[in-house]
Amino acid sequence: MPSPRKPFADNEDAPPDSVVAFVSRRLGSYFEPGYGYGSWVFLGRGSILKIDPVKHRRGSFSADSVADGLDLAGVATPEILAAGEIEDHAWIEIGRIAGVPAYLTWLDYPRDVRRRFMQRLREALAEWVMLVPVGVSGGLVKSASNALFTVESAREQLAGAIPFMPAEYATYSEAVLLKREALALEEGERPSVLVHGDLWLGNMIANEAGELVGLIDFGRAAMAPADAELDTLLRFWRFPWLYVPEEWEPRYRDALDYSLLSGIVADCTVGLSDEDAALRLAAYDLAYRLRKIADWGWSDEQERLLEAVVHDDTYRRVIEARS
Repeated sequence: MPSPRKPFADNEDAPPDSVVAFVSRRLGSYFEPGYGYGSWVFLGRGSILKIDPVKHRRGSFSADSVADGLDLAGVATPEILAAGEIEDHAWIEIGRIAGVPAYLTWLDYPRDVRRRFMQRLREALAEWVMLVPVGVSGGLVKSASNALFTVESAREQLAGAIPFMPAEYATYSEAVLLKREALALEEGERPSVLVHGDLWLGNMIANEAGELVGLIDFGRAAMAPADAELDTLLRFWRFPWLYVPEEWEPRYRDALDYSLLSGIVADCTVGLSDEDAALRLAAYDLAYRLRKIADWGWSDEQERLLEAVVHDDTYRRVIEARS
């Protein structure tokens, strides 16, 4: 049997002393490690330094330039302060937005605060999708295929995952993709817009009043159909413990309130029937899960999560609740 593609995350190795010394020169004597996947992150008093742990990888932070110092209906994005390379590692320094990642405080908010928070996110996303002309990315953001938002990319992930999966799950996955391909042939693909691609509460900054004041981490930004924006957002809502640091997992063991997403779901699925919208979301989620299986191999957790993709009716329940 072949080995998984990625037995470890890119940033699991500690940065070398020379990189840490560089961070100290940039941020001063006070800084602390940040929480990030695929990047070394360091938090200074007024700025954040992100460093690509993989040498010679180009374009690691190119999407940040699309969201450089924006105001999206009152929601800020980080200002780029500087960028460069250190020992062949790409780095970028961005300004900090005052507040905290919203997952730290979300469970303490009353329902009306959560509702206002999500309404502000809805308003910010409405401006965000208009930033880049449809179909024009300038090479700064991912394509729909590279972001796993196409049937073709899902098929590639299935091929990579099959050696690690029980045959029954390969059959279930194939059935979802066949239905999705039939939908594409029948209706064609939707036009592409700019999507953030990594919407979860860790990438949303809240102030002391529980208001959304910032969006961060645009490394997965892509030109894709509008409904693709729901992919990470819904995955986080279903399995929030997958996203938060280990010490927060017990607090986030339950799924979050789907009704809070209804307005955003409505905006992202305009013109789609309930059945078609649910199928599209299932296919996005399947592509993501198949990539994880190819990357890390099979496990009880992978089985549970994949079963939730191919059997769960969450997508339909969320779509039917759109307003």
